[in-house]
Amino acid sequence: LPGQEEELLALVKGADKLSALIKCIQEENLGNREFSQARQGLRQALAEMHLPEVDCFLEEFLPSYGLSLDELQNN
Repeated sequence: LPGQEEELLALVKGADKLSALIKCIQEENLGNREFSQARQGLRQALAEMHLPEVDCFLEEFLPSYGLSLDELQNN
């Protein structure tokens, strides 16, 4: 169905942007500040998508990508 295809495409685009955002966070965690601007742009683009699934991931799961292994174990 056409509506379902559009919804699926939006979810795939959201997942792709989430993957890119995670990559930016990982690079920044390694000290590579060249990804800072890309991270900000991706974060804004994801917020503008207004997808509940993306919003949930950003709120519930994304913060852990900025934690060290010790911090993850303590949470």
